[in-house]
Amino acid sequence: MCFILAGCGSAGITSRSESDCLKPDEILKETIKGNISEYGFYIQKGKITILDGNKKTDLLFTMKYTRGENYLVSIRSLTGIEAMRVLLTKDTILVNDRINRQVLYGESEDFRRISGIPAGILKICVGDLAGNNIRITENEKVKPGAISISSFYYGINLKSAIDCKLKKVIKTRLFTDDYEDLLEINYSDFRGNNLLLPGKAGIVDSKRNVKIKIEIKKFIVPWYGDLDFIPGTNFTLKRI
Repeated sequence: MCFILAGCGSAGITSRSESDCLKPDEILKETIKGNISEYGFYIQKGKITILDGNKKTDLLFTMKYTRGENYLVSIRSLTGIEAMRVLLTKDTILVNDRINRQVLYGESEDFRRISGIPAGILKICVGDLAGNNIRITENEKVKPGAISISSFYYGINLKSAIDCKLKKVIKTRLFTDDYEDLLEINYSDFRGNNLLLPGKAGIVDSKRNVKIKIEIKKFIVPWYGDLDFIPGTNFTLKRI
């Protein structure tokens, strides 16, 4: 223990965090295999806290996901009243807006226009490794016991850090080709058995001065079920 705390500076001694990272290729492979979006999941109880300047908003949410990037998200007040239900697929977005009694519809590109990120990497919100051309970057500085990963998705660069022991992403930063920061996400409090997901995720949008905290309190992984989107009766149909 003393050697570990001292950084294991003696010749021939390797700290546990260093030894966990001796096979980065295998760690990357296992991390991708552990993406919960590869199996489907159901977040039965979650909470979102949004800090926008001096304004704070607390909301409850549930999320169902089936393979193929299909999401069904329900947003509720703290009293449990549903305000909005969103169905998002690769090519469609539908929003049941109970407050304004509207059903909004659009294409998946509308999601990127509104949120700033494409739907194809939305799974980063639950701690999955996302993007294309996923590769190890050896010269990036990360915390001890982690390896650095780079990937790319339709104009967005992703830099992620994987905990070598957990084989899960603990931090992801999104930025454009000109290095304009979009989001930074830190993950902690990992839960589950064979498939882990972060119980807490902190999202920072420095450009908009917005911070979001996601807490996942109850979930099922893997989950296999249907995504039921039932539009409100006599709601107005409107393009997003």
